[in-house]
Amino acid sequence: MSKVVIIHPDLGLGGAERLIVDLSLALEDLDYDVHIYTSYHDKRRCFEETRNGLLRVTTIGSWIPRSIFDYCGEIFEESWEEMYRKTEIIFLSLNRFERKKDLELAIKAFSVIRCEESLSCSLLIAGGYDERVEENVSYLRELERLVVEYDANNPGEGIADHVLFFKSPTEIQKRYLLNFCDVVLYTPSNEHFGIVPLEAMAVGKPVIACASGGPLETIIDKETGFLCSNNVLDYADKMRQVIKLYKTKKLKYMGNCARIHVENNFSFRKFREDIDEILNPELYTLDL
Repeated sequence: MSKVVIIHPDLGLGGAERLIVDLSLALEDLDYDVHIYTSYHDKRRCFEETRNGLLRVTTIGSWIPRSIFDYCGEIFEESWEEMYRKTEIIFLSLNRFERKKDLELAIKAFSVIRCEESLSCSLLIAGGYDERVEENVSYLRELERLVVEYDANNPGEGIADHVLFFKSPTEIQKRYLLNFCDVVLYTPSNEHFGIVPLEAMAVGKPVIACASGGPLETIIDKETGFLCSNNVLDYADKMRQVIKLYKTKKLKYMGNCARIHVENNFSFRKFREDIDEILNPELYTLDL
C-alpha cells in the first residue's frame, strides 16, 4: 500500500482544510495509507472527519483543548425555528470573520432591500471565529457596530432585529443553517475556488456571489444563482431578484438546478475519479 503524508499548519474549518479532508478521503478510497500532520487541531472547530477517527491526524506542538459541551442538535433546531418561524425568506452568509470576506457588503445590501420590500426577511451571518485571531474579534465588532449605526440613522427602518451573528457553528449546525436558509450570500471578491458556494448548491440553495475568482467557475449566472459586482446596489438588486423568484415559486427550481450542477461537476465521486486519473502510474511510465 502506498503511503501519503499531508502536512497542514492549522486544521480548522476553512476551504483549504475542506480540500485536505476531501483529498484524504479520496486517497483512502483509492487504497492509499494517508496520515495528516498539523501544528494545531482544535476539536471544537474542525471537520468531523478529523475528529471522529475516520482520518489519522497527528498534532505536533499544540496545546490540549479545554473540555467543552457542544450544542444539542435537536434543541438547536427547535430554538432556531422558534426564533425565525415568522420570517418568509432567510439570507445566509457563511464565511470566516475576516475583512477580506467583505461581510459588510451583505449587511449594506440587506439594509437596502429590507426597507423597501414588504416581504419579511432576515440575514444570518455565520462563520469561523477564533478568539486567538485579533482580526476575527475586531471585525465582528465592526459589523455589529455597522448594524447599530444603520438603525440610529434610519429610525423606523431598523435591521438589528433581523440580523443575527453566529460564531463558529459546528458541522451539524452549519448543515442545518444551509438547509434552513433560502439563499446563500457569498461576498468575497477575487476569492480562490471557495467551498461555500458548492456546499450551498449541493443542498439546493442558490448563491449570490461577486463575479470574480472561484464563483466564475462554480456558479452559472441566472441558472444556479447570480453573479454581480461588489457594488452594494448591484448586490441588492440580485437579492431583489431572489425575492421575486421566491414570490413566484421559482426559487426552488433554481435551487434544484444548483444541486444537479454540483452533483455532475463537483461531487466527491467526480473528485475521486479525477484524483485517480492524476495518480494513475500508467500516465507517468517512461520508455527508457
